[in-house]
Amino acid sequence: MFNKKELLSTYSHEKQTQVCNVLRENGIGYEVSTAGTAVRNIGSGWVATNRFGREDNTEYRVYVKKKEYGRALELLDGMF
Repeated sequence: MFNKKELLSTYSHEKQTQVCNVLRENGIGYEVSTAGTAVRNIGSGWVATNRFGREDNTEYRVYVKKKEYGRALELLDGMF
């Protein structure tokens, strides 16, 4: 990921999907990395697992090439 830059970090699957659709429609390559907070909090019980009050405990991180980062930001401007 040395030539990539994080464009978005969200817990919303819907938001992640919308962003990826815009990038795909405009020919910008991207990668999505996911991490669940439940995995990071094993053994801590329900409170830590669901500490943010979310039903979806998955964090989505969308990365684009550094050279396409500015264009990607322009495409997403005002989207959220």
